[in-house]
Amino acid sequence: MQVTVLLALPNPSAIFGYEGAVSDALRPTGLQLITRHPGTQDVRLGSEYFISVPDAATADVTVAILREQPGVEKFEILN
Repeated sequence: MQVTVLLALPNPSAIFGYEGAVSDALRPTGLQLITRHPGTQDVRLGSEYFISVPDAATADVTVAILREQPGVEKFEILN
């Protein structure tokens, strides 16, 4: 299973986007935020990620974490 994640584009005055905060929030679960388009120069494509999860229960925990993150625009669970 995968949880796809779209992060908000960073504020123009911010140096970094939201990836670090979301990654930090996921770290205690052992899950990782993985870019969908490695090496892209496109800012919007660079804000698309996924998280591999082993089962529905872990997907539910992941969604709960993502809901708490201000930089998450959208997420979806894929089987």
